[in-house]
Amino acid sequence: MDYIGPECPICGDRDCYQEIYPYWRYAIDLFPEFRKEKVPIARLLCRKNNSTFSLLPIQLIPYFQYTVSAVIGTLFCGLSCRLMGQVGFYGAEASVDPESNVTAWLVFCWLMVMVRGFRRGHAELIVLYDLSRIRTSETTVSWQEFWDYVEVFGIDPDRIWRPELHLLLYQYSQRTQLFLFGTPSQHRSGRA
Repeated sequence: MDYIGPECPICGDRDCYQEIYPYWRYAIDLFPEFRKEKVPIARLLCRKNNSTFSLLPIQLIPYFQYTVSAVIGTLFCGLSCRLMGQVGFYGAEASVDPESNVTAWLVFCWLMVMVRGFRRGHAELIVLYDLSRIRTSETTVSWQEFWDYVEVFGIDPDRIWRPELHLLLYQYSQRTQLFLFGTPSQHRSGRA
């Protein structure tokens, strides 16, 4: 399980868990340059249920090797290509290091994950940001909707944008004890 918060996600107690050996996973960043590193992820054991869970940093996405910054940065490349009249998914693929294994299909999937995360978090995010200009469609996910959200959050591809992105992730996680993007294991299995 991936975990955010002071309470055990398995039993709900605050003092039931103990730290055990971490596991290692890849974290891939693409900007300013391609970097693929193994990073340790803290693991804890719920002593009541004898089950483990992990403390995944908020700049990572559950079940993704690519960081949130890598995904957002690649989508910004796609937006830039679209503004020049190109197909955004293919332009984004061509804009990143070939060793990163990013494909147009992966960029499309990332757009879906990001917009769905923003939509899922909309009710909480509206407390922190003015989301009145966000327009969603029942049938499609669009580049425009992605752009509307990041613009409202002050994440501007033409300047240093990582601090605003990390602030957004932190604020959302602090308010909800959830990840803005992706679904951790405890929510996939129906246990939480």
